[in-house]
Amino acid sequence: MSPLSSAAHVAAVAARLCLVLLVVAGLADGDRTAAVLGAVFAVVSYGVSRIAPPALDLCLALLLLAHGWGSLLGPADDIEAWGPAMHVLAPVLVGAILVTAAAEGRGGLRPHSPGAALAVGFAVSLVVLVGWEVLEETINHLPGVHVQTERGDTVEDLRLGIIGAAAGCAAALAGLALSRRRPREPGAAGP
Repeated sequence: MSPLSSAAHVAAVAARLCLVLLVVAGLADGDRTAAVLGAVFAVVSYGVSRIAPPALDLCLALLLLAHGWGSLLGPADDIEAWGPAMHVLAPVLVGAILVTAAAEGRGGLRPHSPGAALAVGFAVSLVVLVGWEVLEETINHLPGVHVQTERGDTVEDLRLGIIGAAAGCAAALAGLALSRRRPREPGAAGP
């Protein structure tokens, strides 16, 4: 692992620890929504770390951290574009992670061709999007937890998520194509 990848890995672990602190802070503040989001985000971030390259793992961990702490501290409620932005940005990262994982054979997968990785990554991204909306609705029924905003439009969230996932999948495919074209120095380690 390169020094930069090692640093990204350490930073992602630190971000996950901050998500655990969010659970504690949410409980201490009586904010069940922040506590539940912190717990869910920590578990999701840990699961993603099993298949994501360190840089993408860090990006998603930081996005989840910002969203979770934003829920506790207020910006998630005060900034109208917060929810729509999260429903685009998270799927961008999810799509990129899934395409990369499929192409590189991460997480126990066998490596796929770029076209197959794109198809697998986008299809699984759609499943993740629907799963997240179901989880949001389920979490919203817990006592004292209010994940849905007044906007609360699941169809709009899915539409934004599909756009984000498509962009993330396309960006990952382009990144993979560029990395495969780049000549390596003799004796350099693989990806």
